Amino acid sequence: MQGANGNDIGRLFNFFTKSSIIWNIQNAYIPNDTNGRQVNALTSQWDGMPSDYLSTTLNTTFVNNATDVAVGRTLIHESLHAYLIQWGYSQGMNANTTMAQLVDGYLGSLSPNDIAAQHDAMANIINQMALALQAKFPNLDLNYAQNLFWAGLTETAAYNTLSDDQKSVIASANAAETYSQASAKGSKACN
Repeated sequence: MQGANGNDIGRLFNFFTKSSIIWNIQNAYIPNDTNGRQVNALTSQWDGMPSDYLSTTLNTTFVNNATDVAVGRTLIHESLHAYLIQWGYSQGMNANTTMAQLVDGYLGSLSPNDIAAQHDAMANIINQMALALQAKFPNLDLNYAQNLFWAGLTETAAYNTLSDDQKSVIASANAAETYSQASAKGSKACN
């Protein structure tokens, strides 16, 4: 997935370290979270496989409505979850390891199953994730691409420091891409 200016997902992972992940991506219906919000994707260890086999399920409802840019953003986000989960297993952590333990381990060294801690780590690399998305979609403005990644990080401390105006811009950009609105920069992913 190499693109403009040599930016690619591999370079994003080089921000961390070298990794070997076998990544299964599938579509299936995912129910809304406990707050009634749509869950775009979930990543976990691939059932019954070694720890370097990870699986991401994209919500069929999301894929059927989203633009290619929104799906790309989600895959980059989930690839980081996959990396953090695999890293935790490689360090002897198991499925009961919390995300806080993963992040503490990785950053102090991160946790395979503590999503909040993974999101806090991702908030620190918004620019790198946006550049990876821009490599695939060069027509995206960097600020727009950055705004797309905040959608999955709304419960982080870093997001809470943003102004209400910035949060509104983030919500609008993400709604445009998630629901293929006229203002979206991407094309509808599935017809």
